[in-house]
Amino acid sequence: VFFAKSVLVWVCSARKFLRPERTTHCAEGRFLALLDLMFPVRKPLFIAGGLVAILTIVWLLVLDLPTPFGKAGNVVQRPGEKQPSSPSVSMLGKVGSSNPAASGWTPPQGDPVARFRELKGAPAQVRKDLISNFMALGHDRNPYLLIEALTDADADVRLFAVESAASLTVGEATAVLAASSSNPDPSVREMTWSLAAPYPVESKATIFSGALRQGDETILNEAFTEMRIRPEKALFEMMLTEAIRPGVEVSRHGLLLGELKAWLVPGGGDVPEFANASQMAEWWRASLVNYDDYLLRTDVNP
Repeated sequence: VFFAKSVLVWVCSARKFLRPERTTHCAEGRFLALLDLMFPVRKPLFIAGGLVAILTIVWLLVLDLPTPFGKAGNVVQRPGEKQPSSPSVSMLGKVGSSNPAASGWTPPQGDPVARFRELKGAPAQVRKDLISNFMALGHDRNPYLLIEALTDADADVRLFAVESAASLTVGEATAVLAASSSNPDPSVREMTWSLAAPYPVESKATIFSGALRQGDETILNEAFTEMRIRPEKALFEMMLTEAIRPGVEVSRHGLLLGELKAWLVPGGGDVPEFANASQMAEWWRASLVNYDDYLLRTDVNP
């Protein structure tokens, strides 16, 4: 009603300006008088309201927003006409396109590991590009490709390989990180610890076992430091398994045994002295029920 009265006020005002002799009893004026009786509001307010309404519609049209008359810039589709298509594209070409070459990207062919070995003499960037392309393709042998790349002569390629493991599933990435955990390159190992941090403890046990089995004393101490951040029973048992593994070196056995003993101290209770890891393993089989998942004793009072 407010909008209608505002329009009538504007129409009557326009008629008085253009043809004053015929606007004394105009139909709009009579209807406006009727509306004034039903909804008494002063005429200047209607003039202001009409002006605001017109300015609002103009503003919406300029900003290409919805208005009572549609949206500015919309193309009305007539019967029989085709709606123009938008130039949407994806990383591999146009959306819905079954031809990846439409974007200029050619999927790599062959076995990833074999292709990588063929490029040993090529620039490092070429090998990194090969890894990127196979990762984008999602080849089943990508984990083996990354493990192979961990032995590359170029440090950037090695680091790129372990970084790419983040794009794999947890199971696939676990295998790659288990291999990179004993890598001689400190940057590769540092990235390995970072990527392994949020993984389930079962995956962590597999990853750290690679460092404990293949790494030197420096790598073992790094792994110990990382595992101490959150000591868990699964990690303790993994270390014990590595310590009693047939053929383990004496020096490695000594480092593992010392770390195992240190893990039992905060749990509380009496812990016997162990001459070797085999004695600890025998005692652990009888005592593990007394420890929770974080190696805290449950059979003693705090």
